[in-house]
Formats: sequence, structure tokens, C-alpha cells
Amino acid sequence: MFASSVPGSRYRPGVSSRKYYLALLPLLAACAVATHASSAAAEPASSKPASRARAFLQHQLDVAKDRDALTATFAAHSVILHHGVSTDARRASMLGIGDGGADGASTASARISNLLAGGNSEVVWLYAEVSTQDAGRGSRPGLKGTTRVVELIASSADWRAVAASFGDGEKLQGAADNIEIENATDGDHSLAKLLSSPDALVVALAPDAIVVGPESAQVAQGKDAKAALAKWALAPIVVYRRPRELHDSDWAFAQANYDQLAVPADKLRGIAQVFALPKPDGTWVVVLAQYRAN
Repeated sequence: MFASSVPGSRYRPGVSSRKYYLALLPLLAACAVATHASSAAAEPASSKPASRARAFLQHQLDVAKDRDALTATFAAHSVILHHGVSTDARRASMLGIGDGGADGASTASARISNLLAGGNSEVVWLYAEVSTQDAGRGSRPGLKGTTRVVELIASSADWRAVAASFGDGEKLQGAADNIEIENATDGDHSLAKLLSSPDALVVALAPDAIVVGPESAQVAQGKDAKAALAKWALAPIVVYRRPRELHDSDWAFAQANYDQLAVPADKLRGIAQVFALPKPDGTWVVVLAQYRAN
């Protein structure tokens, strides 16, 4: 009998079917809600920004020793900031995520130890720390290190990285001469101007924005981001010559080499980049900003 298949049912012989089904409506509604929640939880992990970001970076780690496969994860003519230089992705020699070390030592392991990410259906941005250990040489044990990774990954580039940075966290250093960023652009430099003014950058930050400073401990997200930028005291900053700035309908970024002039007699050199999303009024909201040593 139907009543026996619904534990706790109030059905009793002699109660009309109409009243019985009305009594079941709350239970049916609860089942519908539970089914919807179960379906939402079962969505492919790749549909969520953090999951997509992790999967993308993990793929880069998996193919790191295959130069062609690693290069294929970057959009054509994308510029990578790494080890003191800005380089076209096709010419990047070593990113430090398992593709070898500065001294040519082979990498024994590379794993994602920390990841912050955001995004939508069209673009994903991430900050990650990749813990590495090389295989060692002779009696020397393998050296451990941490590579900080920042990437902007876009659907319009077939989910490849259109801008990226790989490197260690370290203090800004002085240098004799600065150079213009690789593949610099003319035209609209509205985002690059924000890099020159951390105070203006703070105003443009999204509520969940990620900010990354030059040193290892300098990373913050969300409500802590604005206070972190002020604490790091990066200003005054001057972008060196032309930046590289590209605008898409769903995202934009700017990359630039810069001089920090806190001590005029000793210019400190660095590289910076900012990722942004368009607002309805034609301006941009910043979702990630990074300042790093050159």
C-alpha cells in the first residue's frame, strides 16, 4: 500500500485521497529543494573559479618539463614576468614550477601549497605559491623553494594565460638602468596609471581583490587588501617608459617596469601588473594587483 512506502505518513484508511496528497505537498517541496541542492553540488568542479584556477596551474606543473606543452598554456604574445625580466612566453627560459632551477638542477617535486583565486564565466585570476624541491647533486640534498605564481586566464584566449608572473618573494633592489616592458603598447594606459598611484589603486579595488607585494609575506585579499597596500608603503612609483596594456570586452590588464623613488639617490627597480574587469560606466574595477622585484 502507498502509505507504507512513506515513513511517517499521516495517511489513514478512510482519509480522502485529496486530503492525503495535500498533506504530502510540504514533503514533496522539501524533496525538490534537496534535489536542486544536490544538483548544484554536483556541478563540474571546473565551473568554479578556484577549481578552474587550481586545475590550470596543476596542468602547468604536470607538463612543466615539456617546453612546448608548457608554452601552449600561454596565449600568443603573452608576456611573462620572471626572474627579473619580462619575456614573451615563447622565449621564457625557466619559470621555477618544476621546469628546472636557475642552476639547471632537475626538479624532484612541485606542488601547490597555497592558492587564492577569483573569476567568472569568462576569466579567472589567481595567486599561488608552488613549493619545489630539486633532486640535489651528489651528496648535496635537494634544495627547497617557493615560486609565487600570478596569472590571468581568459576564455577568449581558449582558457590560456594572457598575463603571468613567476618568481620568488624578495625586497626591491637597486639597479643601474631600467628597461621598457616587453611588447609595450601605445594608446590607453588608464590601468597602468593606477600602478603609479597605490592610493588611486586602493579606490579601484574590487571587494574581493587580491594584492601581492614584493616580499614573501606580502599578500592579502578582500577586506585586508586596502590596508595591506597602505602598509607596504610602495609609493612613490614611476612607470618606466611605456607599459603593456591590453583591453578585452571582458577583462583588461597592464604590465610595466617601474622605479620606486622612496630614496631618490638609490632608485629601486620593480615590475608590476594589474588585472581588471569592466564596469557598466566604462571604467574598470581591479581584481588583482601585483608589485614584484625586478
